[in-house]
Amino acid sequence: MIRVFEKIKNELRMFDYAFTGRDLTNRKDPRYAKSKLIFACISMIAAILLWGIVAWNGNGEITRTVTVPISYSHPAQGMAAFRNTESVTVKIAGNMAQLSKLDKTELAAEVDISGIAPGKYSLPVNVSSPSGTRVVACVPQFVEIELYKKSEKNFRVRIKPVGPEAEETEPVTAEILPASASVSGPRDELAKVGGVEARVPTDVLEAEKPYTSELTAVDIDGKPVQRVVINPKTVVVKPEIQREGTAVPLKAVLHGQPAAGYEISSIKLTPERVNLAGEQTAIEGLHFIELPAIDITGIKEDFHTVLPLVVPLSLSGVSLIGADSVRIDITLKKGLASKVYAGVPVKISGAKPGDRWICLPAKVSVSVEASRSLLDVATEYPCEAIADVTSIVSDSIKLPLIAENVKKGIRIVRIEPEEVILKREK
Repeated sequence: MIRVFEKIKNELRMFDYAFTGRDLTNRKDPRYAKSKLIFACISMIAAILLWGIVAWNGNGEITRTVTVPISYSHPAQGMAAFRNTESVTVKIAGNMAQLSKLDKTELAAEVDISGIAPGKYSLPVNVSSPSGTRVVACVPQFVEIELYKKSEKNFRVRIKPVGPEAEETEPVTAEILPASASVSGPRDELAKVGGVEARVPTDVLEAEKPYTSELTAVDIDGKPVQRVVINPKTVVVKPEIQREGTAVPLKAVLHGQPAAGYEISSIKLTPERVNLAGEQTAIEGLHFIELPAIDITGIKEDFHTVLPLVVPLSLSGVSLIGADSVRIDITLKKGLASKVYAGVPVKISGAKPGDRWICLPAKVSVSVEASRSLLDVATEYPCEAIADVTSIVSDSIKLPLIAENVKKGIRIVRIEPEEVILKREK
């Protein structure tokens, strides 16, 4: 190409010299700089024309970059997928005629997750393009996928004021469309979800304006739970601040008992009361609202849960103001009680055949600790008081007592007396 341009320049110089007599190779000639500029412009125009001929021919290969949504295949029955990547950037090559008419819908990016067992995977993205084109690059080439057994819970959507003075915002009632949302995800993550919040700015609440809010799944402490899917993702909130209402206490109902050796230390409700609006005659006869029963059978550690607040069906024309759920915190302590068992007989162990021993005293008292529920039902002695005479050669000796065969859940505190006198009969 350079040689072609040089040849053209030389021909032009000879042409100019033949007609004008100017020697344009003489650098001292003042017309030299002007002619050099002219030749540069002519070279540029020639290059553009040459490129245009190639381009309009349509056979020159060019590239184009397109964003393509990823299509995921359906997982096995009863399974669901958690993913973060929804599209890829694809670089495709082809001639200008083809790529100028290319619609990105003609490209397909697919990830196959059918028949895969639960777990975390890095899977390839398969990109297909129209005939006559080729895929040069795909970013990213792999996507992270987590497959899990599908679990789902439904929650009533609650309003969470956000922004300045959110804590001081007056109780809010609102029409929420839709009023509930389903949350799905891995079982371990779904177990953390305590509710679904629609977060609404305080200035919107004060102005009582309709607001579209994204939903957030939170745990019982109000912290977001990340690896779950909420359906729908948004709701429309039509707030109305209520400045009047009657406070009614809440009452927790427990079923069952903690594990042996434990008892309830405290029960805390947040909030302790709920505000009701509506028919005042119906509200005045309501001394408390009983919450759904909580099963605490066999628990061995502090227990926390969140329950929905529901107006009793018997109260027509009455509605809740503000909170629509209550957090219950149950604190346990070791519920040990003491008891003294008197008259526990002393048993002699390890006596040689033909030996007979006299024990003084023959009976002792045993002090124990255990849960009250266990001690209330215990009817037998908590243990055996043993005097071991194995290898004893003297006819009279004082020996300490040993507690054996101690009943489950009982701790021996002391045996009184701790020692007994043993005499061998002759």
